[in-house]
Amino acid sequence: MATHRSAPAVPVVEIAAALLTRPETAARAQVIANRICELVPDSAVVVYVIEDQDSPAWIAKATAGEIKVAEVAGFEAGTLGAIAGSRAVQAFDFATLNREAFSHLDIRRNAVSLTYLPLIADDILVGAVEVIAYERSLPADALQHLTELTELASTAIAAALN
Repeated sequence: MATHRSAPAVPVVEIAAALLTRPETAARAQVIANRICELVPDSAVVVYVIEDQDSPAWIAKATAGEIKVAEVAGFEAGTLGAIAGSRAVQAFDFATLNREAFSHLDIRRNAVSLTYLPLIADDILVGAVEVIAYERSLPADALQHLTELTELASTAIAAALN
């Protein structure tokens, strides 16, 4: 007897194909930003890449949605610094953050939450995805789907860097 399986919430094959057709880091980062912005309604996304592991810095390679990135402070500063230290998913409620924590962002709307997903390939932090939610925080199931997507994105970014 066959069992019915629901379709995955993240079109992994479609995203993998889109990533494979773009060998450059910025182009792959843009695919990732666009897809996550499509998957998370009323959001903005920034994909950061760490190009030099010996002198790590957050470099914004792609954005999607209503967001602009100003110069990022230090690697371990602010909300991005939290992911540098933990290398784990980080979620923040905007109501609890002071402006300095996310001073690298030029946000022109009220936002509800700020979520970071690390991009880790072969145990190396190669970047992060920043998701700004404007209407409601990311639900747990959406966060799980995004985590699955970032596993694929990590490999794609690492390959492009190499």
